[in-house]
This record gives sequence, structure tokens and C-alpha cells, in this order.
Amino acid sequence: MVSMNETKAQQRDDVREVKVTLDATELQKALAETLTKYLQEHRRINSPTTERRIVGEDSKDDGLVKLYEWAKSAVNESVLGVPSTFHYIVDLIHEMPGLFYDPTQFFDVREIPEGSDSARWFIIPLTTYSETPEGSDVAEVSQTITSVSTTPIERSTRQVLKYSDLENATIDLIAGITRSMTLGALRDSFKRAVDTISQDSNISTIYGDGSVDSESEVTAEMKLSPSTLASARRRLMEGAGIDPGVEVAALISPKQYTDLLMHQEVKQLLSYGSDEPVKRGQIPTIYGIRLYPFDVPSGTGAGTPPATTYRAIVFHSPSNVIERPIGLAIKRKLLIENVRDVKKRQIDMVATYKDAVAVKDKKRVVRIITA
Repeated sequence: MVSMNETKAQQRDDVREVKVTLDATELQKALAETLTKYLQEHRRINSPTTERRIVGEDSKDDGLVKLYEWAKSAVNESVLGVPSTFHYIVDLIHEMPGLFYDPTQFFDVREIPEGSDSARWFIIPLTTYSETPEGSDVAEVSQTITSVSTTPIERSTRQVLKYSDLENATIDLIAGITRSMTLGALRDSFKRAVDTISQDSNISTIYGDGSVDSESEVTAEMKLSPSTLASARRRLMEGAGIDPGVEVAALISPKQYTDLLMHQEVKQLLSYGSDEPVKRGQIPTIYGIRLYPFDVPSGTGAGTPPATTYRAIVFHSPSNVIERPIGLAIKRKLLIENVRDVKKRQIDMVATYKDAVAVKDKKRVVRIITA
């Protein structure tokens, strides 16, 4: 009988006796090519690189996708005991600080081209006519073309992810933070736009129930009511010729929305076949005005203690984008940039955007300030 050790020794002897003839020239060439590719990849992975991604842009060379895949594979490889079939929990609940809407739903959104740092809208009034007697010259009329311009400002945020954060997480941190940055930018942009409009004192304003002339005179009893919305609708018709059939939107505070829900006139809608306010807490369109709850800016009214006031805005909201009275100028869409620094073993995620809002036609916007 031959022992196991003797068998292995015999196998090694057999291997040593095998003779192989290779073309050394071709082998050296292949090794050189392989070594070159390895060194290039080694330098790419082990040096800080900047990888960019514009949200919403599809590309096979998307830097964020590469970083995303790298991060997942890095965690799988570095965490002991994690099987190769490990998957991240992708579903994350993003905590919302308040309501917000898509700006393109209400505003005339315009992208500023390269070489320019501002946006401008031009407004021209309708031509006036007069009676012309037979044989006389036509009287000349003049028109004043006005313009409204705005210059975008940059807004930014930054998040640092350490390798240990990725190694210890059971959720997809990069995807979660990317979505958080995206939603945060949308809300930040929309709220800044609403704040700018609702604090413009040059816009026609209804204070309280219409019986006072300033915000400081608004008392706690002067809540938003259907009749106040009707007054705002009238101002739009008289000041800007807004047809009663044209849709008008209103951004109001949750408190103002609740006051309408509890208002007797709204409750009476049950008598006319609509039970939405009571069953679902949904108010149907009131006097052709569609309501959108939002955390509009607040102020201070009258009384002891002073009443908290809310600055709602009611505005023309046609489907024709050009006719919308509010313009949003975008110089830079949301840009999320990622830098991987191997020296610090971390990933820097920086998100920026540049935009600004302007009221193109103040006659088609009305403020309502109530308690």
C-alpha cells in the first residue's frame, strides 16, 4: 500500500517532469498590458477623485452611480461575517418639515442661459383705441413696456460620510442622503419663493376681515373666511381682468385651512351635495379658488398677547405658463457632487442650486393676512 504522503510526493515529481514551451515575447507583452491596466486602476481607486451627478440626468458614466455601487461593494467586502448575498434595506422614511409643491405647478419657470446671471420678463399693456372722425388722422398712442428682473443666489448643503458609517449601516446611506438632498432642495426653493411673494408690501393686500388697514390691527377673531376669498377674487377681476372661469390658486397656512373647515359657510356645502369637508377634511374649490395648505410666513397682529397672523397669497394660475404672474429663474439645477478622500476615509457629498423668484405682474396677485 502507498501512503498519502508518498502519493503527493510522486505527484510533485510528475509535475516537475512536465516541460512547457512558451513564446516569451508574447507572454511579456501580455503581462505588460495587464500590469499597465492594473496600475491605472490602482491609481484611480487610491487617489481622491471628484465624481459629479446632476439629479435627473441619465448617463452610463454617472459618477454617483459608480460611487453608489462602489460603496455597497466596499461594505460587503469590509464587514466580517456579512454574506455576499447581503442586500441593503433601501426603504427610508424621510421626515418632512412641512408641505411643499412642485414649483412648475404654479410658476413660470425659466432657465438662465450660459453667459447671463439674471432673468428678465417684459410686460406690455393693451393698446388703447379712440374714435377717429372720417378723413382725420389717426391719433398716436404710446405704450410703456416694463420689465421685471431677478438674480439667482446659490443655496448649498453638505454631508460627510465616513467609511465606518457605510460599514456599519444596514440601510443605503448614499441613496437615502441623495433623495433627502433632492427633496430638501425642492422644499427650500418653494418656501423661499412663497416667503418672497407674501412679504412684498407692494402687492394688493386684504387685512383681516377687510375692516382694518394694517397687519398690526388684525385681531385673533379675524380668521380666514369664504367671504375674504371672494374679496380677493374680486380684486383679481377688477385689477387684472381675471375671468371668473379661470383657475386661481391660494397658498394658505394650515391654521387658515382649518378655520375654513370649521366655518359655517363651508359646513353648509353639505346641503349642496358635497360632504368632502366633513368626511375627508378636504375643502372643494371655493369661488373658483383652489386651496393649497403651506407654511406661509407669519407675523404679529393686535391684542394682548398679540395675535399671530398668517400671510396667504392668492394668484392667477392658468395652464399657459407664460401668463402666470410669478416667475422662477433657475441658473443651476440641483447639483450633487461627491468627493472620495481615501486619506481621511470619507466621502464628501455637497449639493447646490441657484434660483430666484420674481412677481411679474403684481395685479394678478393678492395677499390675505388673517389670524
